[in-house]
Amino acid sequence: MFKPFSESHPIRCEVGAALLAAEAATQRLALRALNEMSVSGGAADNSREELVGACEQVEALNEYLLEEQPSRIDQMLWDAAGYIRGWFLDQNGRIDARLGSCPEVVATLAGALWTLSTYAQNWQAPLEQYATRLASLVRLAREKAELEARGRVESQGWLKRLASRTSLERELISLGFR
Repeated sequence: MFKPFSESHPIRCEVGAALLAAEAATQRLALRALNEMSVSGGAADNSREELVGACEQVEALNEYLLEEQPSRIDQMLWDAAGYIRGWFLDQNGRIDARLGSCPEVVATLAGALWTLSTYAQNWQAPLEQYATRLASLVRLAREKAELEARGRVESQGWLKRLASRTSLERELISLGFR
């Protein structure tokens, strides 16, 4: 599905494929839980709060990235810069921080994939691979963002740097890292 776009949008395709795999895994796990409930006579197993949380995260990310208008996955600034960065914008062009910045969303998806992989044994290997690749993308993005933020701060005059001691932190936040 993503192969024709992988050359021009490699990171977007990686996140999209991981999101679709996570969505499919949550649906399989939900069906398995319903089957277990029907066999046990309707008793729900509440001991899997971690799994329920991961499924809710995947559903929220799926809705936020793919179903909103315009699609948020198309707004991401990652491919143009060569790494994940930035914030999503709302309908008015202002920062939409509901689920966090672009790197935070990808890190959340990676965490949800790790959790899902522990419960979906049949899909464990591919889910872990997606989680590992996404976590690696976030680490690389943070390294590149720190270099870019330092460059921005160093390009300021010494008086501005003296007056604004948290400018490096502000630059990192503007790139989507807290």
